[in-house]
Amino acid sequence: MTFKKGVVLIQYLTLAFIILSCGGSKTLLSDVKPNTSVSAKALLTSHYNAIANFSTLQGKMGISILAEGREMGYTLSLRMTKNEKLWLNATLGIVRALVSVEGVQLYNKLDQTYFEGRFDILSRWLGVDLNYYQMQNLLLGQAIMDFPPKEMELSFSESQYQLRTKDSLGLDYRIRINPNNLLADQQYLSQNGGERVVIVNYSRYQSVGERIIPETIVLTVTEGSEVTQIELNLHSIILDQQLNFPFSIPEGYQKMAL
Repeated sequence: MTFKKGVVLIQYLTLAFIILSCGGSKTLLSDVKPNTSVSAKALLTSHYNAIANFSTLQGKMGISILAEGREMGYTLSLRMTKNEKLWLNATLGIVRALVSVEGVQLYNKLDQTYFEGRFDILSRWLGVDLNYYQMQNLLLGQAIMDFPPKEMELSFSESQYQLRTKDSLGLDYRIRINPNNLLADQQYLSQNGGERVVIVNYSRYQSVGERIIPETIVLTVTEGSEVTQIELNLHSIILDQQLNFPFSIPEGYQKMAL
């Protein structure tokens, strides 16, 4: 992935890589060993049930991109209504994005451009099938690929469960699950025999009230010899308050061409 494409990816999908933290929260450490008698079906059920229960969240997100030896950093405001939409706003509203089940809207005041489209457009451009719920799952430490348990092979290490697709058909998906919180420690997605690999590491988890959510997420995207790394850190999160999601594309802006 080129540096330019990495920046554009952030413009379109910063939303896809967001998680929360909160003042007064605490980092969680794993002290539970995997249950080697559990089935893939039971593990997936427990994993899905472990998702944080909230209606809305708001906060700040720090994001850094490292590609081609260059690094860029951003701070964004974040608002989210679970299962519905996600809103991002850069300083002074220079870049604003609204992502919902229907699709993606974004505008950039610096170059006076905007984007509106459904997820199938972004899926074709990125080469990965996307929808809102996959993005939300990534943010909440949940499996981003929905395979039936019979299509997943379960294995164990000293500290993790691992589920992996049995018959990849060009797609190799793996998820490592933490036995302490039953959320993802890592997700791995490989396409075309490893030509494109995406690895998502959940470096830290924390509790916000009684809810467990990721604190730091590191994404590494490899395409051939090109490597892009994206690190996300969330803070100042407030849950379950009424929010609004202001978004209006300014007049005279030019539509981005994908």
